[in-house]
Amino acid sequence: MSETKNEKEVSDFESGFDSNIKEYIVLTERSAGALKAGGAVMWTANLMALAVVDVETDRLYNEKTRLRWLMTDEQNNENMLFGFEGGKIYRIKARESISEGIKMLMVCEVMERECSESRLEAVLDEYNKAVTISASGCRELVLDKSLNIFEGECIIGNFKFTLMLDVDDAEDCSECLELWDNIYNDFSAWEKKAREFAAEELLDTADDWGYDIYCDEHIDDDPEGDNYEGMTAEAFAGRIKISDVVICSDGTFTFDFDDDDIFLGHTIAVEGNLDEGFTDAAF
Repeated sequence: MSETKNEKEVSDFESGFDSNIKEYIVLTERSAGALKAGGAVMWTANLMALAVVDVETDRLYNEKTRLRWLMTDEQNNENMLFGFEGGKIYRIKARESISEGIKMLMVCEVMERECSESRLEAVLDEYNKAVTISASGCRELVLDKSLNIFEGECIIGNFKFTLMLDVDDAEDCSECLELWDNIYNDFSAWEKKAREFAAEELLDTADDWGYDIYCDEHIDDDPEGDNYEGMTAEAFAGRIKISDVVICSDGTFTFDFDDDDIFLGHTIAVEGNLDEGFTDAAF
């Protein structure tokens, strides 16, 4: 009898893990997320653990471990099967990844919630300590440890936005800060260039959207859009407003703009680097 698509997905997923089921105590970082690949029947859940204790050996693995499991649509809609929450300690049964060992576990069962484990509690206490840095023109930037991003409010003249530094190593932000200083020293010019570049790259699409929106709003008096005046680059650039600036350690940066409903609320992202200026715009 041949396998169903569901059974094959389960079989393929489980083949990446050792057959031996062991007990672990895990400290979760955030709540779980899930995705379903194109054409897949099952959802794959992902959850990062900050640290793990192997119950059999009592060894603490003070490094991030990815927890994974499969779910049906119904299970995904009902608390993602296991109901994990972020910043909690759980006792679980799981199988280690064949290729990654303890760094990836397939969750089989949650045995106990709200566990007490002094070493994991110490890890959580350290994790919850705020890590901050200063950046030109900004208030204190606070590290989101789950994303390795420093984030904070920035005010430069009439501009108010969120600055994010996407760093490889939270202990060395020098490259991101140096790149930000280059932009900060001529921020008005960079912001103007970003808006103008977005207008140049997205004007035709914005005009198409504007026509469709106009026709929808005037379905009774001008359904063919005969009186639609069109979108100009100047109008486009004048409407969008800076919301975020993201500085990356690879030398790239992104200016994000609120679209003033040009694209019905989508964020406009304008990417660039110091050498080439702005190179791409999308929403």
